[in-house]
Amino acid sequence: MKYIVPNYKLGIVNKFADYLLSEIDKDNDTYTSLQVVMFNEFFVIDGFTSSKNRIDLNDLKEKFYLQNKDLFERLVIKSINTIDIIKYDAPIPQFSMCFDFHSSLRPMFHEKVLEYAYNNPLSEWDYVDYNDELTMGINYLFEKPNNTFYTSNFGVVKSEFPHGFSLLYGRAALYYSEYIVNHLISVVMSDKIIVEYRDFNDENGNPNFAINCKSPYPIEKINSIVFDVFDFNIDRFIKKYLMNYDLKSDVDTQLEKKPWLVKDKINELYII
Repeated sequence: MKYIVPNYKLGIVNKFADYLLSEIDKDNDTYTSLQVVMFNEFFVIDGFTSSKNRIDLNDLKEKFYLQNKDLFERLVIKSINTIDIIKYDAPIPQFSMCFDFHSSLRPMFHEKVLEYAYNNPLSEWDYVDYNDELTMGINYLFEKPNNTFYTSNFGVVKSEFPHGFSLLYGRAALYYSEYIVNHLISVVMSDKIIVEYRDFNDENGNPNFAINCKSPYPIEKINSIVFDVFDFNIDRFIKKYLMNYDLKSDVDTQLEKKPWLVKDKINELYII
């Protein structure tokens, strides 16, 4: 996944998405997916939620602006104007996801992304990603980096998964996948693991979860061991690791230790 630079435009829209989510999903019991789209001073908030309770967007946008006033002023944004097209009491579609995890302190990010983020905390680029080599997302007005791939932002910036997504609608499943991979990646002797996860069971009633990686061990054996050791009880995972986790701070704390990045089942993971 991308490392989002907290103090620039992509950081702002993802923080705003999580801020609004925290008001809709105060008890972590809704299925919610929000996306914030930024057109300079205008923010369009799209998405859906199973909640019937509407948020007061006028009040929340003012509070969010004041909490991030220094950043908005640096971006020469004097106020937030919003368009709200959130669908409430909405039917919830099933979700599926596929993510790459890496052998790093934060498996969600490639080690080269982490190295860059640690060494460039005040970057005015939007994000850092890794696909064979580092890729930067930058404002098209800025000087282009040397010897690095980049994509230019021409004004419109959108929030991205998992920001704006509730724990029940894919976010906890992502963190649970990272929890599993944090145990597994050294055991299977691989530097990259691809996870496919769906929120519905397969035809045999088993969790719809699959791992793929390059390893000296058969991939069928690896998946079998994962199912033997991990229970895939997302509700239990949320209660154990996420009940006190502040999703509003998720962008600002990407490089900090996460409560689910523990290896409490490592002694159960062995391959014969």
